[in-house]
Amino acid sequence: MIEEENIEKESSIRSGGASHTLNFETVGGKLYLLANELVFKSHVFNIQKHILRIPLDQIKEVKTFNTSWIVPNGLEIVTHDGHTEQFIVFKRSVWKQEIEKQMAVVR
Repeated sequence: MIEEENIEKESSIRSGGASHTLNFETVGGKLYLLANELVFKSHVFNIQKHILRIPLDQIKEVKTFNTSWIVPNGLEIVTHDGHTEQFIVFKRSVWKQEIEKQMAVVR
């Protein structure tokens, strides 16, 4: 699901700074909720530069978790095939609500 293209040109429902856990590294970037997918785009200065696209119809569940066991900023995406992606975001409950709302529109 990793591609190289310009996400900023697409119309987003919500976007904000985020970190994506990739190969045990936290990669900084930006998270976008688009009409049909959730997209993470890393900053250019990261070692693990990448774009991750998750189609909303492939998301089974959106969960929240605490980082360092106490900080309420974790967002976990579980796909129908059992794959899990974790993000660190500001206002995780708003992200969760918006993603679930858009998932209902797509289905």
